[in-house]
Amino acid sequence: MAEKKERQSNFELLRIIAMLMIITLHATIDEKGGFLSELPKFALSSIAINSLRTLSYCCTNLYVLISGYFLVNAKFRFKKILTLWMTVIFYSLFLYAVSVLIGWNDFSFGQLLLNCLPIITRKYWFASTYLLLMLVFPILNKAILSMTKGELKAAIIALTFLFCVWDRLPFTEIMLDVYGGSSLVWFVTLYFYAAYYRLYGFPKMRKFVLLLLYFLSALTMLATYYFYPVQLSGNPAQLLKLFAQAYSYNSPFVLIMSLSLFIIFAKTEIRSAFINNLILSISPLTFGVYLIHENDSIIKYWSEILQTQKYRTSGFAVLYMIFCVIVIFAVCSIIELIRRKTVGRIEKSKLIVNFSNKVESLFIKLFKLS
Repeated sequence: MAEKKERQSNFELLRIIAMLMIITLHATIDEKGGFLSELPKFALSSIAINSLRTLSYCCTNLYVLISGYFLVNAKFRFKKILTLWMTVIFYSLFLYAVSVLIGWNDFSFGQLLLNCLPIITRKYWFASTYLLLMLVFPILNKAILSMTKGELKAAIIALTFLFCVWDRLPFTEIMLDVYGGSSLVWFVTLYFYAAYYRLYGFPKMRKFVLLLLYFLSALTMLATYYFYPVQLSGNPAQLLKLFAQAYSYNSPFVLIMSLSLFIIFAKTEIRSAFINNLILSISPLTFGVYLIHENDSIIKYWSEILQTQKYRTSGFAVLYMIFCVIVIFAVCSIIELIRRKTVGRIEKSKLIVNFSNKVESLFIKLFKLS
């Protein structure tokens, strides 16, 4: 119960926006939404859609920052991990079964097995990495809380240099691959940033300056997409390596966008009780929205269902994509709400609670977690 009281509507609104950004990002990918498929690179609709895609690229980083901000003062709760795992398993199997029943996929025991093991097979890469973060965050907290402010700042600088800057320096080789920011080490880096802000406060920067940093970083990324000479090789390519790798979650540009937007929302106060309640009722559904719309059994059919190929070359392409993003979010939210009111009740059963408490006690004794 204590955790529910800690939920802050400004961060929960950012969580909702981050999920809308994730859907927007997926809407532009060829094998998913396909809104950029076959569009001329310099067509107005292509530039507009690419702009939305670029502005949305900080989406997953925002999720990790929000989690880190609250987890640094949280206690280890195995039930959270078990609930996360059960939710992922449910949607993996349920949506596969639905896709087989309606004829979108053929049944096979191999696919059934893969859908029974979505975490270890990285069926949902974000869920797999996030689950690992949930397992190690008590250890991270012990390290973070044992550091002075200066030591924590130095650790953040070192992590950023290793996993964000190093591979983009001219003539350097990859030493520690973070797979474009989808690995645990990048999540840990973001966790350290969020923990620092929670423990020592946010930088005294005006929202206008932060917003300017956000848009300038996005504009730089967009410029690299349209004007970076892909045929470059040798020394010139090495000198411009920073811009060649702009579109990844651990890109310096995406990091600046993520931190800027995170701090803006941290400094934002939502005073309306109605809006606060609305935000707090929608935000818990966002993880379910991710699991439903990103499921590989159905995501390849979103473009067919929403007929994106019909509208992507029209003058309404951008508006229609925004409409599709909202529809997908709304439909998936309703499905997740139904799950929570039905099979989701199992998570609160005495059997699950007792099992979680026993495993949690064992973890605490073995690793002296708190």
